[in-house]
Amino acid sequence: VLTGPGAGGGPTASAVMSDLIDIASGRCAPVFGVPFGALKPAPAVPMEALSGAYYLRLMVNDQPGVIAAVAGALGKHGVSIESVLQRGRNPGEVVPVVMVTHDLAEAAFFGDTIVLLRGGRIVQKGTLQQMLGAPADEFVTRFIQAQRAPFEAMEQQP
Repeated sequence: VLTGPGAGGGPTASAVMSDLIDIASGRCAPVFGVPFGALKPAPAVPMEALSGAYYLRLMVNDQPGVIAAVAGALGKHGVSIESVLQRGRNPGEVVPVVMVTHDLAEAAFFGDTIVLLRGGRIVQKGTLQQMLGAPADEFVTRFIQAQRAPFEAMEQQP
């Protein structure tokens, strides 16, 4: 699985059209420059080992207080929101809302407290230094160690 911010609407559409034209014309280039037969299976990576922000797309009623309620629920569980986007307005109807969360390094830099959840339950709550120094369990240890650069985030804190 490839992850990242993506190229956006126009560039993505152009790339898809180019791929479709290549397929229709019978042109087939090896993916990533490697013939299919030479590809080897990659090991599965546990979800807790993934680092980065999360993209949430919610369908909500277009009425006052809904986004505040969603943000409050996320905040109650220690989820830090980087951005919120709602395009269009249709009072009383359902509209899409997109939220992007901070990743752990950003949360460690900007936040005073990190709340680590597993299965909807709090596993540990504290600073990144506390989690590194006294992890609540093996899950916390594996999660913190799997992040991009927890020590870099700590060094940047005032």
